[in-house]
Amino acid sequence: MASTVSAEVKELRAKVDLLAMQQEENLGAVNDLSEDVREDIDNLYLAIGELSSRIEHFSVILSVSEESILFSALPPDSSSPPSIPAR
Repeated sequence: MASTVSAEVKELRAKVDLLAMQQEENLGAVNDLSEDVREDIDNLYLAIGELSSRIEHFSVILSVSEESILFSALPPDSSSPPSIPAR
């Protein structure tokens, strides 16, 4: 009977050791995943910032282009914008 209990204890100990090893592997994988996600989020923020600055840049270009179009539509001797014909 003592040998049966001893064998069961050894088996349980082996299972506990296996679970502990798997837990360490899982914690390492979660840590790696967390670092990857953090890096991806940082890259997203950088991309959003870059897109935001490009939008501001293009907004200025469009604004200047619209003003240029308006001024080119003015008669040379007029200081008021042209009237839009009624439909």
